[in-house]
Amino acid sequence: MGQARNLMRREAKETKFRHQRHHCSVSTTCASEGIASVHDTDVEDDDELSCQDKSSDFSGGITTSSLCERAEVPSLRWKRALGGRHPSEMPEGELRALMLSHGAAVPLQCRVDLWPRWFAAAAETQPNIVAELASRFLSSEELTELQENIPHEVARLIELDLPRTMPQVFGIAEQCRLNRVLRVFAALHPEIGYCQGLNNIAAVFVALGFDDATAVAGVESLVTWCCPGYHMPRLPGFIRDVAILKQITGHLLSEETLRRLEALDVPLEALAAQHFLSLAAGSDWKLAATVQLWDLLLLEGRQALIASFIALLQLYLPPVEASNAGNSEMEPVEVFRRNVRRGMQNDPVALTKSIRNLLPQMAKAQ
Repeated sequence: MGQARNLMRREAKETKFRHQRHHCSVSTTCASEGIASVHDTDVEDDDELSCQDKSSDFSGGITTSSLCERAEVPSLRWKRALGGRHPSEMPEGELRALMLSHGAAVPLQCRVDLWPRWFAAAAETQPNIVAELASRFLSSEELTELQENIPHEVARLIELDLPRTMPQVFGIAEQCRLNRVLRVFAALHPEIGYCQGLNNIAAVFVALGFDDATAVAGVESLVTWCCPGYHMPRLPGFIRDVAILKQITGHLLSEETLRRLEALDVPLEALAAQHFLSLAAGSDWKLAATVQLWDLLLLEGRQALIASFIALLQLYLPPVEASNAGNSEMEPVEVFRRNVRRGMQNDPVALTKSIRNLLPQMAKAQ
């Protein structure tokens, strides 16, 4: 737990490695900062918040109820694919083709039906009784019993992070629900207990309005299927996958992108820590961008997570000139993160397209 916290702190401190940070505005253009051009998108596949206020994000003062109640209109491609069927009736192969081959973002109203199905499917890959318990979802009696069965220190750590999680969005009711979900997960996984980053992951399920049992199953699915071992003491899973990331970046990134990465002069594990440990939750991404990434994570697991960070490097690393400019008003790492933030706000489809292109390449590179 302490190692995860220290790694995230190190990630922030690495941005000050060459010269003092200046707190002033920057007027450099997107091109000079290395922001990739907006990808062409299928006009039938408007982003899933097309009927919502596109400026809404975790920090914009919205409420969790507004996130859940403002259902968007599914794209024409989804309407045609469903053909009047309930989303849960769509065969797995047809669903995967729709998402991976055609890149159709899952509408929120379909996601509410599909995610629990994927949680159960992911749990079936885990040969242990805890996964079997999560795959059938917990009863209210089981939830109550489990949340009372955690060590005092774990409960204390969870309570410390509650007010820090989506503070401009979550009220007391949401914090109480988040507390219950995290306590139950800690009881199911005493080898993990609680680790910073889990609060942000669980908060997405709370914000989307899933009930406690489904939220617990969702956290279980992501943590055991998409990032196994990331949140255990000493972070063995994170260390393992950063090693894989280092190995395959040399095969998948262009020479120019590798030069840009080297020019940052920041350890890759520090650069990737927040993205890997929080799965892009708790960042300043829009909720729509985070859950679109999670659609792919739930389908493809760890491979999609590793591919997502490689895609971010491809799309948003600043040019070498920006990293070498000693008089720059922003650190190169800060420029990279700002590029990511802007990209996720303006064109989240660019990331999912890049991930889909990278997945078959990764299979060959490993």
